[in-house]
Amino acid sequence: MDFLAIALVVFSAVLHAGWNILGKSHSGSGMAFTMAASLSACGVLTPYLIWYLITLGWTSLPVEFWGMLAFSGIAQIVYLVGLIMAYKHADVGVIYPIARALPVMMVGGFSVALGHALSSQQWLGFVLITFGCILVPLTHVRQVSLVA
Repeated sequence: MDFLAIALVVFSAVLHAGWNILGKSHSGSGMAFTMAASLSACGVLTPYLIWYLITLGWTSLPVEFWGMLAFSGIAQIVYLVGLIMAYKHADVGVIYPIARALPVMMVGGFSVALGHALSSQQWLGFVLITFGCILVPLTHVRQVSLVA
């Protein structure tokens, strides 16, 4: 992997973690913070979308795309509202790892449910990412316990 790719991944991770920390720090106004951040993203992306549609036209995107876009928007709203509500009731060190590990586990689970065969490397990736997310809130290895 070249330096630019690594730099972009690290930059993205820092922004992502920063977003979650800011979301938690605005717990009293979490919904307003989320709305402001989402509208900012829309403001940044709308000119590109307009340019794209003017350049290539509405017909360049299939009808199914617009349905998937609407569904993903609704899913994003549910995710953000759930995340803000969770941050009001628990620490970032608990919620953030769960929020990061759950989608990884869902991909593995849905892949199996849909009948896709997963390689041992893919399973190893799911396990390592999930295990890493579980370890994030720990400050010492001695805190690892299988007892609830």
